[in-house]
Amino acid sequence: MKLIRDQKGQSLPEVLIALAILGIVAVTFLTALSTASTSIIVADEHSTAESLSRSELEYIKNANYIPYSISGHEEYGFITKCPAGVCANGYGGYTIEVTTVPIDPQTHEPYAYHSEGDYYAADMGLQEITVVIKHHGDLVLTTTNYKALRR
Repeated sequence: MKLIRDQKGQSLPEVLIALAILGIVAVTFLTALSTASTSIIVADEHSTAESLSRSELEYIKNANYIPYSISGHEEYGFITKCPAGVCANGYGGYTIEVTTVPIDPQTHEPYAYHSEGDYYAADMGLQEITVVIKHHGDLVLTTTNYKALRR
Protein backbone atom coordinates (compact mmCIF):
# COMPACT_ATOMS: atom_id res chain seq x y z
CA MET A 1 0.00 0.00 0.00
CA LYS A 2 1.29 3.36 -1.02
CA LEU A 3 1.12 6.25 1.48
CA ILE A 4 0.30 9.66 0.17
CA ARG A 5 2.17 12.29 2.08
CA ASP A 6 0.01 15.19 0.97
CA GLN A 7 -3.23 13.60 2.22
CA LYS A 8 -4.96 15.81 4.75
CA GLY A 9 -7.38 14.62 7.48
CA GLN A 10 -8.52 15.54 10.96
CA SER A 11 -5.85 15.82 13.59
CA LEU A 12 -6.35 14.48 17.10
CA PRO A 13 -6.77 17.94 18.73
CA GLU A 14 -9.48 18.87 16.21
CA VAL A 15 -11.39 15.66 16.93
CA LEU A 16 -11.11 16.18 20.71
CA ILE A 17 -12.35 19.78 20.45
CA ALA A 18 -15.32 18.67 18.33
CA LEU A 19 -16.19 15.94 20.88
CA ALA A 20 -15.94 18.45 23.75
CA ILE A 21 -18.33 20.85 21.96
CA LEU A 22 -20.72 17.98 21.24
CA GLY A 23 -20.58 16.95 24.92
CA ILE A 24 -21.38 20.49 26.10
CA VAL A 25 -24.35 20.71 23.73
CA ALA A 26 -25.62 17.29 24.88
CA VAL A 27 -25.36 18.20 28.58
CA THR A 28 -27.18 21.51 27.98
CA PHE A 29 -29.95 19.74 26.07
CA LEU A 30 -30.42 17.06 28.74
CA THR A 31 -30.48 19.67 31.53
CA ALA A 32 -33.18 21.63 29.70
CA LEU A 33 -35.16 18.43 29.17
CA SER A 34 -34.93 17.58 32.88
CA THR A 35 -36.02 21.08 33.90
CA ALA A 36 -39.00 20.95 31.52
CA SER A 37 -40.04 17.57 32.92
CA THR A 38 -39.90 18.87 36.50
CA SER A 39 -41.93 21.94 35.52
CA ILE A 40 -44.63 19.75 34.01
CA ILE A 41 -44.85 17.66 37.19
CA VAL A 42 -45.13 20.78 39.40
CA ALA A 43 -47.75 22.34 37.10
CA ASP A 44 -49.79 19.12 37.20
CA GLU A 45 -49.57 19.02 40.99
CA HIS A 46 -50.79 22.63 41.28
CA SER A 47 -53.57 22.04 38.77
CA THR A 48 -54.80 18.99 40.68
CA ALA A 49 -54.61 20.85 44.01
CA GLU A 50 -56.56 23.77 42.56
CA SER A 51 -59.23 21.40 41.25
CA LEU A 52 -59.54 19.67 44.64
CA SER A 53 -59.70 23.03 46.44
CA ARG A 54 -62.40 24.40 44.14
CA SER A 55 -64.42 21.19 44.44
CA GLU A 56 -64.18 21.24 48.24
CA LEU A 57 -65.14 24.93 48.48
CA GLU A 58 -68.09 24.40 46.14
CA TYR A 59 -69.19 21.40 48.21
CA ILE A 60 -69.04 23.47 51.43
CA LYS A 61 -70.82 26.44 49.88
CA ASN A 62 -73.68 24.16 48.81
CA ALA A 63 -73.92 22.51 52.24
CA ASN A 64 -76.29 23.75 54.93
CA TYR A 65 -74.86 26.47 57.16
CA ILE A 66 -73.43 25.05 60.41
CA PRO A 67 -73.31 27.54 63.32
CA TYR A 68 -69.98 27.17 65.11
CA SER A 69 -71.17 28.98 68.24
CA ILE A 70 -72.85 25.78 69.48
CA SER A 71 -70.83 23.35 71.57
CA GLY A 72 -70.67 19.95 69.88
CA HIS A 73 -71.38 21.42 66.45
CA GLU A 74 -70.86 19.24 63.42
CA GLU A 75 -68.16 19.91 60.81
CA TYR A 76 -68.46 20.53 57.10
CA GLY A 77 -67.79 17.27 55.32
CA PHE A 78 -65.35 16.48 52.55
CA ILE A 79 -66.20 15.84 48.96
CA THR A 80 -67.03 12.20 48.37
CA LYS A 81 -66.17 12.20 44.68
CA CYS A 82 -62.82 13.45 43.42
CA PRO A 83 -61.87 14.60 39.94
CA ALA A 84 -61.21 11.70 37.56
CA GLY A 85 -57.73 10.21 37.85
CA VAL A 86 -56.93 11.81 41.21
CA CYS A 87 -58.54 9.33 43.58
CA ALA A 88 -57.11 5.98 42.57
CA ASN A 89 -55.86 5.63 46.18
CA GLY A 90 -58.06 7.82 48.34
CA TYR A 91 -56.99 11.23 47.02
CA GLY A 92 -53.86 9.97 45.23
CA GLY A 93 -51.46 11.23 47.89
CA TYR A 94 -53.37 14.49 48.34
CA THR A 95 -54.85 15.50 51.68
CA ILE A 96 -57.51 18.14 52.27
CA GLU A 97 -57.72 20.14 55.49
CA VAL A 98 -60.67 22.46 56.09
CA THR A 99 -60.72 25.17 58.77
CA THR A 100 -63.86 27.16 59.56
CA VAL A 101 -63.77 30.34 61.61
CA PRO A 102 -66.84 32.52 62.34
CA ILE A 103 -66.18 36.15 61.43
CA ASP A 104 -67.79 39.24 62.96
CA PRO A 105 -69.54 40.96 60.02
CA GLN A 106 -68.92 44.40 61.56
CA THR A 107 -65.20 44.17 62.36
CA HIS A 108 -64.22 41.32 59.99
CA GLU A 109 -62.28 39.76 62.87
CA PRO A 110 -62.70 36.16 64.09
CA TYR A 111 -64.77 35.56 67.19
CA ALA A 112 -63.06 34.20 70.34
CA TYR A 113 -62.61 30.43 70.42
CA HIS A 114 -63.44 28.34 73.52
CA SER A 115 -61.25 25.25 73.20
CA GLU A 116 -62.71 23.47 76.25
CA GLY A 117 -66.13 23.33 74.60
CA ASP A 118 -64.92 23.42 70.98
CA TYR A 119 -67.07 26.40 70.01
CA TYR A 120 -66.77 30.10 69.22
CA ALA A 121 -68.21 32.99 71.25
CA ALA A 122 -70.65 33.82 68.45
CA ASP A 123 -71.53 33.03 64.86
CA MET A 124 -73.50 35.80 63.20
CA GLY A 125 -73.79 34.18 59.78
CA LEU A 126 -70.36 34.77 58.22
CA GLN A 127 -67.58 32.17 58.20
CA GLU A 128 -64.10 32.15 56.76
CA ILE A 129 -63.41 28.76 55.14
CA THR A 130 -59.76 27.84 54.54
CA VAL A 131 -58.92 24.78 52.45
CA VAL A 132 -55.34 23.49 52.60
CA ILE A 133 -54.19 20.96 49.99
CA LYS A 134 -51.06 18.88 50.62
CA HIS A 135 -49.44 16.31 48.37
CA HIS A 136 -47.49 13.60 50.20
CA GLY A 137 -47.33 15.92 53.23
CA ASP A 138 -45.98 18.96 51.34
CA LEU A 139 -48.12 22.10 51.18
CA VAL A 140 -49.28 22.78 47.62
CA LEU A 141 -52.16 25.25 47.90
CA THR A 142 -54.10 27.23 50.49
CA THR A 143 -57.42 28.78 49.48
CA THR A 144 -59.61 31.02 51.62
CA ASN A 145 -63.23 31.92 50.91
CA TYR A 146 -66.32 32.94 52.86
CA LYS A 147 -69.65 31.28 53.56
CA ALA A 148 -72.68 33.33 54.53
CA LEU A 149 -75.93 32.25 56.12
CA ARG A 150 -78.65 32.88 53.54
CA ARG A 151 -82.00 33.54 55.16
